[in-house]
Amino acid sequence: MDRAATDIAVSVICVTYNQVGYIRDCLEGIVCQRTTFPIEVIVHDDASTDGTRQVVLEYARRYPQLIVPALEERNRYSQGVEGLENINLPPLRGRYLAYCEGDDYWTDPNKLQVQYDYMEAHPECTLCLHAVSVFDEELGRPRLDKRASGRERDLTPDEVIVAPWKLQYGTCSFFMRMTGEPMPPEFQGWGVGDWPFEIWQSLVGTVHYMPRPMATYRALAAGSWSLSMRDPEKDRAARRLMLEGIDRAERFANGAYAEAFAYARSSQRLSYCVAERDLAGLLFGEYRPDALRIGGMRAFYALVKCVLPTSVCRRLGRLKRLVGSWSVRARGAA
Repeated sequence: MDRAATDIAVSVICVTYNQVGYIRDCLEGIVCQRTTFPIEVIVHDDASTDGTRQVVLEYARRYPQLIVPALEERNRYSQGVEGLENINLPPLRGRYLAYCEGDDYWTDPNKLQVQYDYMEAHPECTLCLHAVSVFDEELGRPRLDKRASGRERDLTPDEVIVAPWKLQYGTCSFFMRMTGEPMPPEFQGWGVGDWPFEIWQSLVGTVHYMPRPMATYRALAAGSWSLSMRDPEKDRAARRLMLEGIDRAERFANGAYAEAFAYARSSQRLSYCVAERDLAGLLFGEYRPDALRIGGMRAFYALVKCVLPTSVCRRLGRLKRLVGSWSVRARGAA
């Protein structure tokens, strides 16, 4: 089959770096997809040194009409290159784009077909998301699923803006329409790519959510962003970038959704306060209004993290996640 002559409906992008222990699960979840339309799979390896590259090449040999390896000779991330728009990829030919990082994996062989059918029937939708299961790499067991809602529905821009703390879904659920429009500069340089992209899509189109878990997100996987945020210096740097990004996004929205942006800003400031362990600022100073706006258990956890030693906080966090994993087992046994 002439790949160049094939009318590709969906381009799948998988990005990976030093994930030799995970990448096979990821690629198997992709090649096992059952669709009525042709797809292409671009696997970008950022100069891995642990054998990931060899696995990618193995799958490219096994599925030559499906998988296209995009291999870096030098690590781009260490050079400050971030975001899909800035890495070396061949031209994408699909009308839609699906995304899965190398440490996550799809579990439903009908995932692409389900999202494709919805997008075909709803041309106003620019991004389709779904619930995902969570596997805690540190605990070695499943946790509660990431679910934004118990029912299928469109998400409002307000919800998406506060998404990291009110809604739950993973980047492995992303299925988007290829419009050819580059991401505006207001949504670049956040230090993360998923959240600003979701906000942008909610402001210019419609974001749809499906409660059906069709993928697994690995929490605290080796080399993951969430694990790197345990370094207070990296955490503070990330929060500063996101706070700057929130300001730019709010200007892009021309003053709309002010309360949602204020909540998102307070949430990042609260995380920054915790990284600083600024108890006085939390109780009496500049972070007090943020804690009051966020409220609830999250504000309480921020207080606990500012008071207790980091080692104790991590043990408490581990216990909380264990309770979540026990809930998954109990639900499965019921």
